Amino acid sequence: MNVIVVSASRGAASSQLAAEGHYACELARLGCTVRWLPVVAAPDRLPEPGPGVRLEPIVSRPPGFVAVASRVLDAIADQAVACAVAAELPDVVHILGLGGTASVNLAWMANRLGARAVVSADAHQVVCHRGDLRFAGRTECTEWREPARCAACTGIAAPGGIGPVRALLGRALAACRSPYDPRPVQGNFRNRTELVLGGVLVADLLWVGSAQDRDRLAAFGVRRERVEIDPENAALRLERLRSLVRRGDS
Repeated sequence: MNVIVVSASRGAASSQLAAEGHYACELARLGCTVRWLPVVAAPDRLPEPGPGVRLEPIVSRPPGFVAVASRVLDAIADQAVACAVAAELPDVVHILGLGGTASVNLAWMANRLGARAVVSADAHQVVCHRGDLRFAGRTECTEWREPARCAACTGIAAPGGIGPVRALLGRALAACRSPYDPRPVQGNFRNRTELVLGGVLVADLLWVGSAQDRDRLAAFGVRRERVEIDPENAALRLERLRSLVRRGDS
């Protein structure tokens, strides 16, 4: 089986990249032809690929935190993945980490170019712009489709968000109805929801890490029966990928 593994989240931690690279190596060990396309700000952060894995890094930096919708759009990654799929059509494109700063177009492009698109997603990164599902970095949040609430949350100085100076300046400018408020814009969160949801819905197979994540995506707008719990084992994953490809060929 020919598989492209895309580590799609720009700015992923080294430990996450190492785990995703290890998965690509495990697929190669199990007999797959594997290309690993990690999207990184700097390729020198990448671990060495194992035997049988062709490494094709994509260098792309995410926009700033306040660029809400732009953080889930990445023309550089889109073009690189499309070229890789078109050059040597794989059976499966497995996109790791959709949500966060990953391009929402990857599953759609893989599918349209003739490959089966598989997405592994963290519900926190899918539904929450900050990625932690904590309102203003503090209390647990369960309101993920309310643009005004998301704008208020991300406009407060908190870890993973804007700094105290920008938050203070934003409040001052908002009080005088200035158009130059440096905080995230409310309407952009509606756009983000629609973009990310669309990127998830076009996947042939959607994996999440837990039943709670499946519940979160169901509340976000994904039909529960379309979401599976990730087996988190390369051999079991490969068995499921093969069944997906066979189903598509029948």
